Amino acid sequence: MQHYNSSAPEWLKSSINYYIAAEFSAYDYEFSGRYSGGHYEDGGKVGADFLRWINAKYQIDIVHRINQTLTSSTWFESDFWVNETGRSLESLWAEYRSR
Repeated sequence: MQHYNSSAPEWLKSSINYYIAAEFSAYDYEFSGRYSGGHYEDGGKVGADFLRWINAKYQIDIVHRINQTLTSSTWFESDFWVNETGRSLESLWAEYRSR
């Protein structure tokens, strides 16, 4: 696991771990790309699916950008999401859930 600065939220670290494990493992796991319950703050599969959806919707490697930010600077969650997608985290989550 990457060494992230102390400002990194636990849900995000958990989501990234699950995303990477699912994306690059030999296990047959498909991201659902749709909301199936829970909240992104639960991390794990829910958070990983959410990050995968952001990748597809905004055509950016969001996990790579998060990793760059968490390993090189202090995490400012509200600034990050708006800078990368033009939307707040809560706005992204609401759109993801409504699909």
